[in-house]
Amino acid sequence: QTIVDSLEIGHYVKKVAPIFSQKLGVQVDIAIERTDGVITLIETKYHDKPVEIGIVKEFSDKISKLKLNDKFSIEKVLIAPFGATRSLKESHYFDHIIDLKSLFK
Repeated sequence: QTIVDSLEIGHYVKKVAPIFSQKLGVQVDIAIERTDGVITLIETKYHDKPVEIGIVKEFSDKISKLKLNDKFSIEKVLIAPFGATRSLKESHYFDHIIDLKSLFK
């Protein structure tokens, strides 16, 4: 199962690419531009334990540096082998949190 399959957005995908700007000092692992006016921003973390709440500030800072067109809505996704801590899940910051078990069903 692919990331696009996990998110059930296959019919909306227009373009998939990373975002990297040395000038802005920002990197987003995967960005999916969609035909429905949404940009899905995906952060991947390769930790050996669930990702903690500190990721919210880190990812929020990245997004604020991006020069995204106001016509797009942003969907935030975290992919991490062991998922997220309870506090991160309960923050509802990420629209989707995908662990490897979910990705490789």
